[in-house]
Amino acid sequence: MHKAFFYQMTHIGLITFLIAVIAGRLLMRLNISAVPMSRSSHQIPTPSAGGLSFMLAFVAGIGLYFFADPDKLYFLAPFLKAFAIAAFLLGSVSFWDDCYPVSYRARLFAHLLAACVLVIAGLNLDFPAFSHLNNTWFAEIITLVTLIGLINGANFLDGLNGLLAGSVVLNLIFMIFIATPMSGVAVLAMILIFALLGFLVFNFPFGKIFMGDVGSTFLGLALGFLALLLQNQDLSPSDTALVNKTFVLSLMPMAFLWFDVGFTLVRRAVLGRRLTEAHRDHLFHLLYDAGHSHGFVSSIYFLTVIFMGCLTLSCHYGFTSFVELVIVYGIVQAGFCWWVFKYTQRVSV
Repeated sequence: MHKAFFYQMTHIGLITFLIAVIAGRLLMRLNISAVPMSRSSHQIPTPSAGGLSFMLAFVAGIGLYFFADPDKLYFLAPFLKAFAIAAFLLGSVSFWDDCYPVSYRARLFAHLLAACVLVIAGLNLDFPAFSHLNNTWFAEIITLVTLIGLINGANFLDGLNGLLAGSVVLNLIFMIFIATPMSGVAVLAMILIFALLGFLVFNFPFGKIFMGDVGSTFLGLALGFLALLLQNQDLSPSDTALVNKTFVLSLMPMAFLWFDVGFTLVRRAVLGRRLTEAHRDHLFHLLYDAGHSHGFVSSIYFLTVIFMGCLTLSCHYGFTSFVELVIVYGIVQAGFCWWVFKYTQRVSV
């Protein structure tokens, strides 16, 4: 069974990878370019909307797997339909934004619509310590806010070559270890990994094409979708957790990046700057502006994802408690922030 699953996923994965590579090559020929602006980390117009390559490859991979083993994804079919609708709504507005400027309010409305589709499909956060709140309007609102936060957070993180796509690949690998072996969620994560690797052929480290808003927002939605599916697979939920622990752990590998988003928004709010305005205030921007390459800075964050992923698995399998995980993360995150500010200040002098 394991051997058959391995060969099946290898073949489908390779086809998915090739589809992403071919689609990426074709998209590079289209006249959709990201023109350098104040927030940009590139100096010349570069092909954009490359996220369509891994989106199309992901859809194709799912279709191939349905054909090869329909039973594996059968029970996820209603949720996959909802995700397809949400991704289409979100992707349509985001792709248009990659071609022509779209107001932030219009984009935010699209984010809300996409999140609403998943919530209506029955994907809501669980609150084990307050089980009476599950499947209520409160749970739906918190889920909406969380999904919108992930979509926007992923969009903010798409600032350096390979940073978001590579981090998501690593996060998905740890998701697979959290998921039930050979489950539908694990299959979806594997297919998305192969699709993203096909995109990274052109994006990392030299940035021949960017994923654009259509790709970054899709990845935020996909992470939230998979995390909610994993929550439903939780075989031993904690009765004392405020939020389902499996959901939190599935997103924990990218904790340093999520912190970067939140920390930067707080800093900008304190400094009286507009939160919706394009900027270069993220910690990864500071490291890049200090003279390091895209590949170097992105690789530093890849190491943080691996570090947090290992801590996450340690907590998931019971070797450490969630409190210990948070303490270790907090100490290392504080040290990382201190190092970034001290290092960049010293270099700028």
